Amino acid sequence: MSTFLIIAILILGFVITFQIAKASEYVAILRGEEKARKQSNRINGFLLLIFLIVGLIGVYYCNEALKGKLLGESASDHGEKIDMMLYITIILTGIVFVITQVLLFWFAYKYQESDTRKSYYFPHNNKLELIWTVIPAIALTVLVGFGLFYWYKITGDAPKNALVVEITGSQFKWEMRYPGRDGVFGKKYFKEIDEAKSNPLGQIWDDPANHDDIVVTGDMPIVVNKPVKLIINAKDVIHDVGLAHFRMKMDAVPGTPTTMWMLYITIILTGIVFVITQVLLFWFAYKYQESDTRKSYYFPHNNKLELIWTVIPAIALTVLVGFGLFYWYKITGDAPKNALVVEITGSQFKWEMRYPGRDGVFGKKYFKEIDEAKSNPLGQIWDDPANHDDIVVTGDMPIVVNKPVKLIINAKDVIHDVGLAHFRMKMDAVPGTPTTMWFTPKFTTAQAKEKWGAEFVYEISCDQMCGKGHYSMRGTITVITQEEFDRWMYSQQPQYYAAFPDRNPANTPAITDSVKVASVNPTAAGTTLMN
Repeated sequence: MSTFLIIAILILGFVITFQIAKASEYVAILRGEEKARKQSNRINGFLLLIFLIVGLIGVYYCNEALKGKLLGESASDHGEKIDMMLYITIILTGIVFVITQVLLFWFAYKYQESDTRKSYYFPHNNKLELIWTVIPAIALTVLVGFGLFYWYKITGDAPKNALVVEITGSQFKWEMRYPGRDGVFGKKYFKEIDEAKSNPLGQIWDDPANHDDIVVTGDMPIVVNKPVKLIINAKDVIHDVGLAHFRMKMDAVPGTPTTMWMLYITIILTGIVFVITQVLLFWFAYKYQESDTRKSYYFPHNNKLELIWTVIPAIALTVLVGFGLFYWYKITGDAPKNALVVEITGSQFKWEMRYPGRDGVFGKKYFKEIDEAKSNPLGQIWDDPANHDDIVVTGDMPIVVNKPVKLIINAKDVIHDVGLAHFRMKMDAVPGTPTTMWFTPKFTTAQAKEKWGAEFVYEISCDQMCGKGHYSMRGTITVITQEEFDRWMYSQQPQYYAAFPDRNPANTPAITDSVKVASVNPTAAGTTLMN
């Protein structure tokens, strides 16, 4: 019923407006168009004043009616500073809003069309332009400065006595983990996630630090007047932790833990550039303002200047693009002849690697031959003898330190992307269209752990959103010496024997010599011993 009334009111309002417009048109015809237009101007000017007064009263009423009802008092100490910034911003913009609206509507009323007054036109006014440029710039710079200060404060290092809570988002719930009495979070791995086995976060139970970790869902108890550090994760898609009462907000990204006490170097760098450019801009506006003692020099064009600001950026961009293309062609071009060649194939949601066997040649494959149930995940054609010694592994890709590695990149289902952040490499994995790139690793995994910590791993990430399990599509690279790699290759079983275990020599029973057996045990050969 209410919907019907609203529609009826809207229709009635449209009809009334249309009728008023038609009546005004008829009045203009009867009274004369010029006289009717001037009368309409006077009426509109008066209505503008009425609208201004009613509008300002409405703004004040809404402010009084809703004040304190949207967010309420901040529930965190830094939230008070956020609120203070918010109030300062509202006060400044409110003052500007009231002044501009009063001037706008008053000027529309005061300077409406008049037969006794002539308009005065001026193309510019340096003083006014300087005022309405510099004052907002200073105000914005101060507000941005305070904003960056408080942002760095809440994203920097947490106090040492902070309560640390890990919060993980998934469709559609929040799960919290607290370190136990040892104060240390146990290790976890996304492949260990198993709701059915009461392991929703993928904790590794072999790690003793996990044995006292506490996991809760839905409610997160914290301590009053004690800092809280949140380590934020996601299991499936991008979520966002929004704590309105504490004035906090941070993305929860699959595979990329974030923290509300993290420092963003990028913002600092862009902030420096912003300050420098703004200072120069407004200093020049002030320094070279209109002066009676200085005469401006006007010129329609200057070939030398135009050449400089065209050629120099063009040269700089050409050099940058040139170097970029050079390195791009280098890593996607022909790899050195001694390069280790590895085929890497992405599928939802894992990485599979294939190494050529002792013959150094990959066997042929065909996508219609792909059959996980028959141990043929890559579609190898078993009639091709070159496939009989190819080695297929999943998840981890061993390579050799200081030896070029050529990757042949494929995908089985959707577009993936091989992201090797530590090697500064990235390449799409496109179904049916193999791509290649090569690089040379400088440090073994053992050396990298010494440099960057015991938990360091060279990661293979999927840098292309590929489905609901995208967050879990992670692989690793193990960089080892040539000797270690040779031992690893020797220990691997070709995929051919996984598909045909009966053809594996290791599974074939040994053929014994009956004569030799009989010489040792005559009864085994059917010989009867005489007493």
